[in-house]
Amino acid sequence: MKTISLVACACFFASGSQGEAVWTPIVAELRESVVMISPDGKETVTRESVGEFLRTSKGIELETKKRTAEGKAQEPGIGTYRDLNTGAAYELRFDRRTAILRQKPFPEGAPRQAAPSGGLGDRVIHGVRCTLFPVRGDGVTGGYACRSLEHDFFVKTVVEYGRGPNRFRRETERFNIALGAEPEEGKVRLPADLEIIDDLSQVGFRETPQKCCADKADKR
Repeated sequence: MKTISLVACACFFASGSQGEAVWTPIVAELRESVVMISPDGKETVTRESVGEFLRTSKGIELETKKRTAEGKAQEPGIGTYRDLNTGAAYELRFDRRTAILRQKPFPEGAPRQAAPSGGLGDRVIHGVRCTLFPVRGDGVTGGYACRSLEHDFFVKTVVEYGRGPNRFRRETERFNIALGAEPEEGKVRLPADLEIIDDLSQVGFRETPQKCCADKADKR
């Protein structure tokens, strides 16, 4: 059975060469929560975040999120910028004013990974049909990722992790999803006021950016 690996990279299922890839533009809201589950089963929300997910028809993605307190988004937030055509992905840290290359570009002419098959069946979440896949990764004990294979993006992920007395569950979902809607012109780009760090020897990188994945399961 196909599983989704939980590592810090993006997935690229476009067919054909880089110049032939066509991407579904998307405008969506995002919310995320982390729940701590104590040994007696009590659940406590330890973190909540809100944000947005944007993708252009040229294959550029920008996802940003901010933690919330008393229902209000707090500055400065974090984000991810991806170029689906080249494979490059940057981690955006607005508190540090940096954009760090976390996934280097594909080698020239490298084939894209085929879309996953199988799965645990389909669901319709927030009006989008997606396919369920189990998840795996360091410290992950359960969960699923529901991915729209038609439009190539994750609608919802639920990740359970932690091997101590307390366990955690992180839920990330995109909602109010407008498929085919182009984001506001000029909005999906690397912010000009961030320092771009491309020195992979200092920040580290993944050798296999084409591997399918969701977000890394962490407690950040």
